[in-house]
Amino acid sequence: MRESKSKPESAEGAEVTISSQRLGLQREEIVHRRDAEARRTEPLTSAPSALSGLDFLKSLRLCVSAVNNYLPHRRGAEAPRTKPLTSAPSALSGFDFESLKNSPTSLRLCVSAVKNPNPRRGITLIEMLVVMVIIAVIVSVTTPSITAGIDAVRLATATSTVASFLNSAVNLAERRQRPVELIVSPKTNRLQFLSTDPGSARELTLPDGIVLEAVLPVSDDPDSDRRLLLMPGGVVPGIGIQLANRHGGRRIVHLDPMTGFPRVESVENK
Repeated sequence: MRESKSKPESAEGAEVTISSQRLGLQREEIVHRRDAEARRTEPLTSAPSALSGLDFLKSLRLCVSAVNNYLPHRRGAEAPRTKPLTSAPSALSGFDFESLKNSPTSLRLCVSAVKNPNPRRGITLIEMLVVMVIIAVIVSVTTPSITAGIDAVRLATATSTVASFLNSAVNLAERRQRPVELIVSPKTNRLQFLSTDPGSARELTLPDGIVLEAVLPVSDDPDSDRRLLLMPGGVVPGIGIQLANRHGGRRIVHLDPMTGFPRVESVENK
Protein backbone atom coordinates (compact mmCIF):
# COMPACT_ATOMS: atom_id res chain seq x y z
CA MET A 1 0.00 0.00 0.00
CA ARG A 2 2.81 2.34 0.88
CA GLU A 3 4.50 1.64 -2.45
CA SER A 4 1.27 2.30 -4.39
CA LYS A 5 0.80 5.61 -2.56
CA SER A 6 4.38 6.77 -3.17
CA LYS A 7 4.10 6.19 -6.89
CA PRO A 8 1.22 8.66 -7.43
CA GLU A 9 2.95 11.17 -5.20
CA SER A 10 6.18 10.93 -7.22
CA ALA A 11 4.19 11.28 -10.46
CA GLU A 12 2.48 14.38 -9.15
CA GLY A 13 5.84 15.83 -8.07
CA ALA A 14 7.29 15.15 -11.52
CA GLU A 15 4.32 16.87 -13.17
CA VAL A 16 4.77 19.89 -10.87
CA THR A 17 8.47 20.00 -11.70
CA ILE A 18 7.79 19.83 -15.44
CA SER A 19 5.16 22.55 -15.24
CA SER A 20 7.49 24.78 -13.23
CA GLN A 21 10.23 24.20 -15.77
CA ARG A 22 7.84 25.13 -18.58
CA LEU A 23 6.86 28.32 -16.76
CA GLY A 24 10.50 29.15 -16.24
CA LEU A 25 11.26 28.58 -19.92
CA GLN A 26 8.34 30.77 -20.93
CA ARG A 27 9.57 33.56 -18.68
CA GLU A 28 13.08 33.25 -20.06
CA GLU A 29 11.71 33.34 -23.61
CA ILE A 30 9.85 36.57 -22.82
CA VAL A 31 13.04 38.05 -21.36
CA HIS A 32 14.99 37.03 -24.44
CA ARG A 33 12.40 38.62 -26.73
CA ARG A 34 12.64 41.86 -24.76
CA ASP A 35 16.42 41.75 -25.06
CA ALA A 36 16.12 41.22 -28.82
CA GLU A 37 13.81 44.21 -29.15
CA ALA A 38 16.25 46.29 -27.09
CA ARG A 39 19.09 45.25 -29.39
CA ARG A 40 17.12 46.37 -32.44
CA THR A 41 16.28 49.78 -30.99
CA GLU A 42 19.68 50.39 -29.36
CA PRO A 43 22.51 49.33 -31.72
CA LEU A 44 25.88 48.30 -30.33
CA THR A 45 28.41 51.13 -30.55
CA SER A 46 31.39 50.05 -28.43
CA ALA A 47 32.87 47.11 -26.50
CA PRO A 48 33.13 47.07 -22.65
CA SER A 49 36.32 48.45 -21.19
CA ALA A 50 36.98 45.18 -19.29
CA LEU A 51 37.44 43.34 -22.60
CA SER A 52 39.73 45.94 -24.15
CA GLY A 53 42.85 44.54 -22.44
CA LEU A 54 42.42 40.92 -23.52
CA ASP A 55 44.35 39.43 -26.37
CA PHE A 56 42.53 37.81 -29.27
CA LEU A 57 42.78 34.18 -28.15
CA LYS A 58 41.46 34.81 -24.62
CA SER A 59 38.56 36.86 -25.98
CA LEU A 60 37.76 34.15 -28.50
CA ARG A 61 37.77 31.45 -25.81
CA LEU A 62 35.48 33.49 -23.59
CA CYS A 63 33.04 34.12 -26.42
CA VAL A 64 32.96 30.45 -27.45
CA SER A 65 32.24 29.48 -23.83
CA ALA A 66 29.52 32.11 -23.60
CA VAL A 67 27.92 30.94 -26.83
CA ASN A 68 27.99 27.26 -25.80
CA ASN A 69 26.45 28.13 -22.43
CA TYR A 70 23.85 30.50 -23.84
CA LEU A 71 22.46 28.42 -26.73
CA PRO A 72 21.38 25.34 -24.67
CA HIS A 73 19.95 27.71 -22.06
CA ARG A 74 17.76 29.34 -24.72
CA ARG A 75 16.71 26.03 -26.29
CA GLY A 76 15.54 24.68 -22.92
CA ALA A 77 18.31 22.17 -22.26
CA GLU A 78 18.92 21.34 -18.63
CA ALA A 79 22.74 20.96 -18.73
CA PRO A 80 25.22 23.14 -20.62
CA ARG A 81 27.38 21.63 -23.33
CA THR A 82 30.60 22.90 -21.77
CA LYS A 83 31.69 23.67 -18.28
CA PRO A 84 30.08 26.80 -16.88
CA LEU A 85 32.13 29.98 -16.83
CA THR A 86 32.67 30.60 -13.09
CA SER A 87 35.94 32.48 -12.77
CA ALA A 88 37.53 35.35 -14.66
CA PRO A 89 41.12 36.06 -15.66
CA SER A 90 42.90 39.00 -14.08
CA ALA A 91 42.09 41.19 -17.07
CA LEU A 92 38.36 40.63 -16.41
CA SER A 93 38.36 41.21 -12.67
CA GLY A 94 35.12 42.85 -11.66
CA PHE A 95 33.23 41.77 -14.78
CA ASP A 96 29.84 40.08 -14.33
CA PHE A 97 30.17 36.63 -15.91
CA GLU A 98 26.62 35.62 -15.05
CA SER A 99 25.37 38.46 -17.25
CA LEU A 100 27.80 37.29 -19.94
CA LYS A 101 26.29 33.79 -19.84
CA ASN A 102 22.64 34.70 -19.57
CA SER A 103 22.29 38.11 -21.23
CA PRO A 104 22.24 38.30 -25.06
CA THR A 105 23.42 41.92 -24.85
CA SER A 106 26.57 40.93 -22.96
CA LEU A 107 27.14 38.14 -25.46
CA ARG A 108 26.95 40.66 -28.33
CA LEU A 109 29.45 42.88 -26.51
CA CYS A 110 31.86 39.98 -26.17
CA VAL A 111 31.57 39.11 -29.87
CA SER A 112 32.09 42.75 -30.77
CA ALA A 113 35.27 42.85 -28.67
CA VAL A 114 36.64 39.81 -30.50
CA LYS A 115 35.85 41.24 -33.93
CA ASN A 116 37.39 44.59 -33.02
CA PRO A 117 40.06 43.99 -30.35
CA ASN A 118 41.69 47.38 -30.96
CA PRO A 119 39.01 49.85 -32.15
CA ARG A 120 41.27 52.91 -31.79
CA ARG A 121 43.91 51.71 -34.24
CA GLY A 122 44.82 54.44 -36.75
CA ILE A 123 46.78 54.70 -39.99
CA THR A 124 50.51 54.07 -39.77
CA LEU A 125 53.14 56.25 -41.40
CA ILE A 126 54.11 53.51 -43.87
CA GLU A 127 50.51 53.10 -45.04
CA MET A 128 50.20 56.86 -45.53
CA LEU A 129 53.44 56.96 -47.53
CA VAL A 130 52.27 54.08 -49.74
CA VAL A 131 49.01 55.89 -50.48
CA MET A 132 50.86 59.11 -51.29
CA VAL A 133 53.23 57.27 -53.67
CA ILE A 134 50.28 55.65 -55.47
CA ILE A 135 48.53 59.02 -55.85
CA ALA A 136 51.76 60.60 -57.18
CA VAL A 137 52.20 57.83 -59.78
CA ILE A 138 48.59 58.18 -60.95
CA VAL A 139 48.92 61.96 -61.26
CA SER A 140 52.23 61.72 -63.17
CA VAL A 141 50.74 59.22 -65.61
CA THR A 142 47.47 61.03 -66.28
CA THR A 143 48.71 64.65 -66.33
CA PRO A 144 50.34 64.58 -69.83
CA SER A 145 47.26 63.08 -71.46
CA ILE A 146 44.98 65.57 -69.73
CA THR A 147 47.09 68.56 -70.77
CA ALA A 148 47.34 67.24 -74.33
CA GLY A 149 43.56 66.93 -74.49
CA ILE A 150 43.09 70.46 -73.18
CA ASP A 151 45.56 71.85 -75.75
CA ALA A 152 43.79 69.97 -78.55
CA VAL A 153 40.48 71.52 -77.52
CA ARG A 154 42.09 74.97 -77.43
CA LEU A 155 43.55 74.47 -80.91
CA ALA A 156 40.19 73.42 -82.34
CA THR A 157 38.48 76.41 -80.72
CA ALA A 158 41.13 78.86 -81.98
CA THR A 159 40.89 77.44 -85.51
CA SER A 160 37.14 77.91 -85.57
CA THR A 161 37.55 81.47 -84.27
CA VAL A 162 40.08 82.35 -87.01
CA ALA A 163 37.79 80.90 -89.69
CA SER A 164 34.88 83.01 -88.40
CA PHE A 165 37.13 86.10 -88.35
CA LEU A 166 38.17 85.62 -92.01
CA ASN A 167 34.58 85.00 -93.02
CA SER A 168 33.53 88.25 -91.31
CA ALA A 169 36.17 90.19 -93.27
CA VAL A 170 35.01 88.73 -96.61
CA ASN A 171 31.34 89.40 -95.80
CA LEU A 172 32.12 92.99 -94.84
CA ALA A 173 33.78 93.66 -98.20
CA GLU A 174 30.88 92.12 -100.14
CA ARG A 175 28.01 93.67 -98.20
CA ARG A 176 29.36 97.17 -97.78
CA GLN A 177 31.04 97.16 -101.19
CA ARG A 178 34.15 98.67 -99.74
CA PRO A 179 37.73 97.40 -99.63
CA VAL A 180 38.88 95.68 -96.47
CA GLU A 181 42.51 95.35 -95.41
CA LEU A 182 43.45 92.11 -93.61
CA ILE A 183 46.58 92.17 -91.43
CA VAL A 184 48.11 88.91 -90.10
CA SER A 185 50.90 89.35 -87.50
CA PRO A 186 52.78 86.15 -86.50
CA LYS A 187 54.95 88.01 -83.99
CA THR A 188 52.08 89.29 -81.87
CA ASN A 189 49.69 86.34 -82.53
CA ARG A 190 47.01 88.73 -83.79
CA LEU A 191 44.72 89.17 -86.79
CA GLN A 192 43.10 92.47 -87.74
CA PHE A 193 40.97 93.89 -90.55
CA LEU A 194 40.25 97.55 -91.34
CA SER A 195 37.75 99.30 -93.57
CA THR A 196 36.75 102.80 -94.54
CA ASP A 197 33.48 102.41 -92.62
CA PRO A 198 33.70 103.93 -89.16
CA GLY A 199 33.58 101.35 -86.37
CA SER A 200 34.17 98.36 -88.64
CA ALA A 201 37.69 97.56 -87.41
CA ARG A 202 38.08 94.19 -85.72
CA GLU A 203 41.00 92.53 -83.93
CA LEU A 204 41.56 88.92 -82.81
CA THR A 205 44.27 87.78 -80.36
CA LEU A 206 44.96 84.06 -80.11
CA PRO A 207 44.72 82.45 -76.64
CA ASP A 208 47.66 81.22 -74.57
CA GLY A 209 49.21 78.00 -75.82
CA ILE A 210 48.22 78.66 -79.46
CA VAL A 211 50.84 80.04 -81.84
CA LEU A 212 50.30 81.61 -85.25
CA GLU A 213 53.08 79.57 -86.82
CA ALA A 214 53.04 80.70 -90.47
CA VAL A 215 51.08 82.39 -93.23
CA LEU A 216 50.88 80.34 -96.43
CA PRO A 217 52.32 80.71 -98.96
CA VAL A 218 55.47 81.52 -96.97
CA SER A 219 57.10 84.86 -97.86
CA ASP A 220 60.76 85.83 -97.76
CA ASP A 221 60.33 87.26 -94.26
CA PRO A 222 57.98 84.85 -92.40
CA ASP A 223 58.00 86.91 -89.19
CA SER A 224 56.83 90.12 -90.82
CA ASP A 225 53.20 91.21 -90.95
CA ARG A 226 51.20 90.05 -93.99
CA ARG A 227 48.79 92.62 -95.44
CA LEU A 228 46.06 91.48 -97.83
CA LEU A 229 43.40 93.56 -99.60
CA LEU A 230 39.87 92.21 -100.01
CA MET A 231 38.09 94.00 -102.84
CA PRO A 232 34.29 93.94 -103.29
CA GLY A 233 33.41 91.67 -106.21
CA GLY A 234 37.07 90.69 -106.58
CA VAL A 235 38.88 87.40 -106.16
CA VAL A 236 39.64 86.44 -102.59
CA PRO A 237 43.38 85.82 -102.04
CA GLY A 238 44.14 82.16 -101.48
CA ILE A 239 46.04 82.23 -98.20
CA GLY A 240 46.41 79.81 -95.33
CA ILE A 241 46.97 80.55 -91.65
CA GLN A 242 48.73 77.74 -89.79
CA LEU A 243 48.16 77.40 -86.06
CA ALA A 244 50.01 75.12 -83.61
CA ASN A 245 49.92 74.21 -79.92
CA ARG A 246 52.60 73.17 -77.40
CA HIS A 247 52.17 69.43 -78.06
CA GLY A 248 52.87 69.68 -81.79
CA GLY A 249 49.26 69.76 -83.00
CA ARG A 250 48.72 71.84 -86.15
CA ARG A 251 45.76 73.08 -88.17
CA ILE A 252 45.51 75.31 -91.22
CA VAL A 253 42.69 77.70 -92.07
CA HIS A 254 42.55 78.10 -95.87
CA LEU A 255 40.70 80.95 -97.58
CA ASP A 256 39.29 79.41 -100.76
CA PRO A 257 39.58 81.85 -103.71
CA MET A 258 36.80 80.06 -105.61
CA THR A 259 34.07 80.18 -102.97
CA GLY A 260 35.43 82.89 -100.70
CA PHE A 261 34.74 80.78 -97.61
CA PRO A 262 37.40 79.52 -95.18
CA ARG A 263 37.96 75.81 -94.61
CA VAL A 264 39.94 74.01 -91.90
CA GLU A 265 42.50 71.27 -92.50
CA SER A 266 44.42 69.14 -89.99
CA VAL A 267 48.16 68.65 -90.42
CA GLU A 268 49.62 65.25 -89.54
CA ASN A 269 52.69 65.28 -87.30
CA LYS A 270 55.78 63.84 -88.94
